[in-house]
Amino acid sequence: MSNNYDAVATFHDIVAYYQFAYSQFQTTGLAPPVTERGTGGTLIELADRRMQALEGRLDAIDRRLSVVESRLTERPEVVIVEEISREEAKRRIVSFFETHDEADTEELMRNIRIDLSLLVELLDELKREGKIASLDTS
Repeated sequence: MSNNYDAVATFHDIVAYYQFAYSQFQTTGLAPPVTERGTGGTLIELADRRMQALEGRLDAIDRRLSVVESRLTERPEVVIVEEISREEAKRRIVSFFETHDEADTEELMRNIRIDLSLLVELLDELKREGKIASLDTS
């Protein structure tokens, strides 16, 4: 992201310098109009058109960047944790796996609604007791 900001800052520096130089040329009258062959306009007019095109592209980039930044700052999902007995939590976990082949701890926490550390502890117990199976990913 910083590269986009650096490019925008550099562009704005160039625009500021161009505007300053242009104002000096206008007030002092030192710069006669110079034309580029076949354009029908002065170099300054050509530069103005190119700058307007660049400003439009920068605006589009800025809008897309704002969308990305807003997605990065979205609030995380809130899980309401219930206070239930260990046995009730174990029953919920076993019941969950009767209808689901597999699940990660986040999914279990959302559905069982118990503290994460307790969930991990109970999962280990249930594996040792043979009531649930563990997927070995190694």
